[in-house]
Amino acid sequence: MALGSGLLNFLGGSSAGDKRGCFGDVNSKILDISAVCHEHRSLDVSQDERVFFSLKDVRNQDSEKIEPMGSLCTLQQVDVDTVLILRVWASWGDAPNRGLDSSSGALRNVGDLRIPLDRLVKQCESMLYQTWLTLDAPNHAEASAGYGDESTNFEQKIADGAKQLLQPRVCLSICKTADLGACGKLLLLPDAPPEARERQWAPLLRSQQQHAIMSTAMHTQSLQGDDSSDAAARLQELRNRVKTQTKDIEDVQRELQETEDRLATTRGPPHRNRDCAGDRSVPEGPGGTVAKEAQLEQLRATNAKQRSNIETLRVEVDNVSQEANSKIDAANERIRSLRREREEQQANADHAVQEATELTQQKEELANETRQLEEHKKALLRIVDELHQTCEGAGLQASRRSIDSITANFSRPT
Repeated sequence: MALGSGLLNFLGGSSAGDKRGCFGDVNSKILDISAVCHEHRSLDVSQDERVFFSLKDVRNQDSEKIEPMGSLCTLQQVDVDTVLILRVWASWGDAPNRGLDSSSGALRNVGDLRIPLDRLVKQCESMLYQTWLTLDAPNHAEASAGYGDESTNFEQKIADGAKQLLQPRVCLSICKTADLGACGKLLLLPDAPPEARERQWAPLLRSQQQHAIMSTAMHTQSLQGDDSSDAAARLQELRNRVKTQTKDIEDVQRELQETEDRLATTRGPPHRNRDCAGDRSVPEGPGGTVAKEAQLEQLRATNAKQRSNIETLRVEVDNVSQEANSKIDAANERIRSLRREREEQQANADHAVQEATELTQQKEELANETRQLEEHKKALLRIVDELHQTCEGAGLQASRRSIDSITANFSRPT
């Protein structure tokens, strides 16, 4: 209960029935957003590299801010209908003070995520609390803008966050800036009001369920042994190949751009060189232009081939991931089957023990009854013997036959 109430203090309270919850009033379309990336998994980073994350409003190209993992990142004056882009970066040093620019090599993008804020407000109880989401390939978030359903893609990222253990992913919390604690941090305090606890219970429950699923998947993966290790090694190999192919494409694109720039210069107005008497740089003849165009076509063909190879590798990565998930599901089903068999066998054993106990009790009761009957028989025989002796002492020999008959009836082997 303390954890649940603390979560609700982290989210902040609002009036009952407010569909936008901690993100503000229904009529308010501008708000401030704060987010924290708590952890990351399966990123393509070296051991000595530091990891950062940035948050950006797609409608404001200058809004991107970068923070270390575990720190608070805030965007101000964000439209509720916009899309946020979360990017994860790797760097060999501290985060640069200048604007985000990875061209110098100081920062290296290792994963992207698109967050449709409207979907977060309306369908996720207006927040995410320590929720795992898978990341797209670097620079994919902006390139994929306008393709597919944003809400469906975002829901799939949440669903895969607990299951796709080998995919790059982050643990994210996000809320309205006004609902931060007094110290300006995302703290979970135990004094949230009851109505806030009830209203924000679903996000906490979603996080707990996701972590339970992830724990089960990790346990199953550890039981699979060599199969999981081979799948992980194969997946890492495919990632390395995709990374190499991506770098090759970037080189080809850069060379292609340089060639197009040179061709544009070559095809400039011819009178420009005629007006400059002292300029000896004359445009290349038709043969040189044809050669440049041929080289350009060759570079374009190479670029297309590299793109095709990357797409093939991505399909193969998806197939490997699907195969690994199938093995995990099969292992889970086998575990459940073994548990059912064990429970049935345990129930049968308990039933047999109960029956044995009841039979033992019945045996003891019969033995007690037998002892009592033996004692009654002996007592009756003594009475008969005394009666016989009394009759003989009184000279009543005629009753001997009746007494012998009674004695014979009580005499039986013991």
